[in-house]
Amino acid sequence: GEMLKKNTFLTMLRLSRMLDVGDEGANYVMAGAKQSKSLVVLELRRVGMTEMSAQGLCGLVRENRSLKTLNVCINELGEGTALV
Repeated sequence: GEMLKKNTFLTMLRLSRMLDVGDEGANYVMAGAKQSKSLVVLELRRVGMTEMSAQGLCGLVRENRSLKTLNVCINELGEGTALV
């Protein structure tokens, strides 16, 4: 997460099919991505995220102005995530 805050060259980060990332890892990545000025694409596809990551997703979308593509498909986010 800290690396994403400081790195001004990284425009794309793809983490896919890494179920052991889980909510803790995904929230760590999203916390850093929130403050990234260069990240345009973030893919957290099939990384084991659940509804526990909903707040992190909302914060990321709300605060990151450079992000154009966010892919969180094939996770167990649940219907409650849409209400956050």
